[in-house]
Amino acid sequence: WGRRWNQAVRSMMKRGVFKPLLQRKVPRTTAITITFLVSGFFHEYITTIVTYQHADDNKHSQNKQWYGGNLLFFAWNALLVLLEHTIGKTWLFERVSNFPVPKLVRSLLVVSMALPLGHIITNDMIQTGYFGHIALGL
Repeated sequence: WGRRWNQAVRSMMKRGVFKPLLQRKVPRTTAITITFLVSGFFHEYITTIVTYQHADDNKHSQNKQWYGGNLLFFAWNALLVLLEHTIGKTWLFERVSNFPVPKLVRSLLVVSMALPLGHIITNDMIQTGYFGHIALGL
């Protein structure tokens, strides 16, 4: 999972959360879950900073920040990774995995699994006009 997305956060979470948990003899599935949840809190914190609006800026706006979206998104992805580890060890998937799957197909499968909750991770940025502000800078 981490090799497919944000390399800086992946590296930080692996060295700062995942590996220390494994060294403390925490079961791998628990370490995976905790790492994804910490990543969710981290992304929640960053998104809150980036999309923060002062009360004066938000007087006439109907847009309200919704907290917890990043955490929910990363909890969903933790579930998907745990399912991949669990189901991937069954005899059916071991036999199917011997067939080469094109990289494009694998990427589409990964995105299609994350997509149902993808809007949650960008909701605050859309609601607070973040992307519009970025466009002004370009």
